[in-house]
Amino acid sequence: IETRQDGVSRRFIPPARMMSTESANSFTLIGEASDGGTMENLSRRLKVTGDLFDIMSGQTDVDHPLCEECTDTLLDQLDTQLNVTENECQNYKRCLEILEQMNEDDSEQLQRELKELALEEERLIQELEDVEKNRKSQSLGRMRREVLQPPQSALPGPLGCSQVPAGV
Repeated sequence: IETRQDGVSRRFIPPARMMSTESANSFTLIGEASDGGTMENLSRRLKVTGDLFDIMSGQTDVDHPLCEECTDTLLDQLDTQLNVTENECQNYKRCLEILEQMNEDDSEQLQRELKELALEEERLIQELEDVEKNRKSQSLGRMRREVLQPPQSALPGPLGCSQVPAGV
């Protein structure tokens, strides 16, 4: 397993080919052969199965060259795909940086707001305590005045005098 700069691990799986004395440019026929014995048929099936596995796994060597036009087309498509992938990678990195920066800024802002709210809470608690003290002192002052003042239950006299005459 080898790891490249892009962080992707790559592993080469060698093709599972059967050794044969046939040339590398031979064709593989799929299907039943009308001639041949059971042992030859079994060997052929193993070879066909191995070749199919190689084709499906993408591990086959290209036995024929590509024409220049096909090669240019393939290279253009691969370049386009590479550019698109690189642009996507850069965009994802920028988005990640923006998100990480936003999270740090948001966290700092929230900490500042939390401190401001804690200070405001302390100020409001102190203000509430002061209001309660004022209410208690006013209530206490009212009670003292009521206790110290004579009751005004007696009706005023004929000349506005509130005192009751002594022999009545």
